[in-house]
Amino acid sequence: MRFAADPARYPPLSHVEQDFLRASNQAHRRRARRRESIIAFLTTLVIGLALLAAAAFHASREAIRQRDLAASGQLITKSELLGDIDPTVSKLLSIAAWRIHPSDQDRYAMLAAASRRGIASLTGHTDRVHAVAFSPDGHTLLSGSYDGTARSAPPQRP
Repeated sequence: MRFAADPARYPPLSHVEQDFLRASNQAHRRRARRRESIIAFLTTLVIGLALLAAAAFHASREAIRQRDLAASGQLITKSELLGDIDPTVSKLLSIAAWRIHPSDQDRYAMLAAASRRGIASLTGHTDRVHAVAFSPDGHTLLSGSYDGTARSAPPQRP
C-alpha cells in the first residue's frame, strides 16, 4: 500500500477506513472472480455449441449420402428389371443413378444398360454409323455410314 510507504504525507487510516478499504478490495476480488467464471462458462458454452453444430453438420451430410446411396440403388434395380422390357427407360434410370451417386456399381449399371439394344438404333445401313446430325429445325436426323450411304429420318418422339 502506498499509504504505509510515506506516513508523513498520508496519515494512518482509521479502523472504519481500513474496514471500508478491505471490504472494497474483497468486493473487487469477488466481482473479478464472478466475471472470470462467467467468461469461462460462456467460452465453454460457445465451444460446446460449435462442437454440436459440427456434429449436426456431419450427421446431415451422412444422411444425405445414405439417401443418395439408397435412391441410386433403387434406380439401378429398376434399370436392371427393365433392361429387356424397356431398354430406353433402363438406360435413363442407370444415368440417373450415376448422377445421384457416382460409384463403381452405378458405372457398371450404366455400361450394362448402354450395351442393350433399343435406343439410338439406326437402321438401313449395312455398316457401322460414323456420323449423325440434326437439321437446324430439329425435325430431321441424318446418319452417315461406313458403307458410303446417308439416311435421313424424322426423329421419333416417345
